[in-house]
Amino acid sequence: MRDDARYKVGESYDIYFQLRDGINENYLGKAIIRDIRHFKLNELNVFMSHIDMGLHPIDGKKELLTMYEDQVSNWASQELSYILLENQEAGIRSVIPDRIRLKNPSVNLFNTVPFGYEIAK
Repeated sequence: MRDDARYKVGESYDIYFQLRDGINENYLGKAIIRDIRHFKLNELNVFMSHIDMGLHPIDGKKELLTMYEDQVSNWASQELSYILLENQEAGIRSVIPDRIRLKNPSVNLFNTVPFGYEIAK
């Protein structure tokens, strides 16, 4: 979900893969946010859904509705964020979805983070 106080262009974060059990996570490295694009659920398209989750947009929307069912009361007005992270060591950029949880702002890293990855703050 959109969180302008939490996600800021130019800040660095540690990236973690959050396992589906919601408890365990694996550290992947550091990344810097290069850009953020906001959108509403009805604007989720094939490109975004496949890069983000590897799912058709219909299934991607269902996944987001399930994921945030306790946090969102009005999907017509709720904005989500698509986050572009950069692995400065490799100079490779990729799009990362807003459900990424950001942890410990510090330096930089990462390439493509598929569905299920989280960055914690």
